[in-house]
Amino acid sequence: MVGEILDAYPESQDRLWRTTPEGEAFDGAFELLRDAELTNELHEHIQVLARPPGRRRAGDRVT
Repeated sequence: MVGEILDAYPESQDRLWRTTPEGEAFDGAFELLRDAELTNELHEHIQVLARPPGRRRAGDRVT
């Protein structure tokens, strides 16, 4: 009985990550952290958004 529960645990966790908004958000954030290109792009976007409106440049875009 305990062995069956322990065997089913990873599968139930996997299902939880795939079927809830929180799980999808966590999975997306984790994927972002594993991808250096996406992480760099996020960093650039944050830098643009963190500038005061008067200090933003005409070419600054967050897409």
